[in-house]
Amino acid sequence: MKLEVGLGLWGMQAFILHPRHHVKLYQEMIEEARWMEELGFDVLWLTEHHVWFDGYVPQLLTAAGALAAATSRLRIGTSCLLLPMHHPLRIAEGAAMADIVSGGRLELGVAVGYRDMEFDTFGIARSQRAARMEEMLDILHLAWTEDAFSYEGRFFQLKGIRVLPKPIQRPIPIWMGGWAPSVVARAGRRRLHLMGARPDDWPIYEEAARQAGHDPTGIKMTLGGDVWVDDDEEEAKAFLKAIAHYLYYDQLGGWGFFTDPATGRPISFDQPETLQVIATAMNALAIAGRPETVTEALWERLARCPKGVVPHLFLRIRFDTAPRKKMHRCMELLTKRVIPELRRRWEKRG
Repeated sequence: MKLEVGLGLWGMQAFILHPRHHVKLYQEMIEEARWMEELGFDVLWLTEHHVWFDGYVPQLLTAAGALAAATSRLRIGTSCLLLPMHHPLRIAEGAAMADIVSGGRLELGVAVGYRDMEFDTFGIARSQRAARMEEMLDILHLAWTEDAFSYEGRFFQLKGIRVLPKPIQRPIPIWMGGWAPSVVARAGRRRLHLMGARPDDWPIYEEAARQAGHDPTGIKMTLGGDVWVDDDEEEAKAFLKAIAHYLYYDQLGGWGFFTDPATGRPISFDQPETLQVIATAMNALAIAGRPETVTEALWERLARCPKGVVPHLFLRIRFDTAPRKKMHRCMELLTKRVIPELRRRWEKRG
C-alpha cells in the first residue's frame, strides 16, 4: 500500500501581530488545496476552534465543502472536529453532505476538546465530554447506516429519526484524536483510526479492539509532526524553532492544552516554568532542515510503526505566520525530494 501523506493544519488564524483579512485567508486556503493536489499530496487537514480573537476555523464541514468543490482528488480531513460541542444530527447531516459533494473524499477526525472557554460558551460541562463523545459516535453510526432509528441516551433522545442524505462512503472514515489511554482504548473498541497516538500506545488499542471483537489489522495511525524543509539547513531550523515556540508556549499554553498529570488540570501561564519546559520539549520534536535531514528524521518515526498498522504521514507545515512562498517551496521539496524516498523505503519494508 502506498504511503499516504497529509498536510495540516489549516486553522485560518488572523494573528494580531500578523493581521490578515479572513476573506483573503479563505481564498488562499482554496489556492493552497490546489497546490497540494497538483503536487500529489493525499489529504488536507483542517482544524476547529471557537470564540478566539484570531477567527480560528469554527465550521469545518463548511470549509470541507468549499475545498471539495475546488479539487477533484485531494481528500479533505478534519483534525479535529470537536464532537461534544455539536449536535450529532447536525454532524451526521453535514458530514454526509460534505462526503457527497466531494465524491466520497471526507476523512472525519474527531476529538473531545480541551478549552474551558469553548465548553463554557456552549453551555457544556467539560466533565461530560467523554460521555457525550460516546453517545455522538453511536448516533453517527446509526444515522449513516439505518433507514430509521431511535436512541435513548443521557444527553440525546431521538425517536423514529431518519437522517438523509446518506454519505457515499460506508462508512466515512473516522479518526479518534488524542493520546490519553482512555482515548486510545475508545478508538480500539470502535475500530477507529488513530490521530495523535504514539506507536507505544498500540498495545492499548489492540487489546481494546480484540476485547470488542474487532481485528485491529489495517487501522491507520498518524506519524510525523511539525516539519519544515528548506534549501538552507540552519534557516529551516531557526524558522521552525521560532514558530513552534509560539505555537506551544503562547497559543496552546494559553489555551490550557497541556495538563498536569498529578491534578488533571490545565497548565497555563500561572505555571510559566513548567510550561516553558513542556514547550521546549515539544519544540525539540519538530523536524527541520534540508531534504536529506528531514527524510532521515521522518523515516525514524515511520520505522516505529507497529506491525499491521497502516501509517499516515501527517506533516504540520501550515503555519499562519509563515510566508506563503516559503510554504510552497517546502511543499515542493517534500514532494520531490523527501516523500519519494520515504515511499521507496516503506514499500521495501513491506
